Amino acid sequence: MPGSSPGSRKALQGYLRVTADGVVAPNTIRALQKRVGSGVDGDWGPDTTRHLQQALNAGTF
Repeated sequence: MPGSSPGSRKALQGYLRVTADGVVAPNTIRALQKRVGSGVDGDWGPDTTRHLQQALNAGTF
């Protein structure tokens, strides 16, 4: 995640309940995708971004 600090990446990983190592790898992305209801493939694409934005707008993330 360009522009994010290791601390914020670790916080995200803690929220998603994956290993908080500060590296946003496919396991972190899959957990995020599952949490926001997008297709789960471990690759951050437009579907992931759209679902994340919808969850943020709805206050559910």
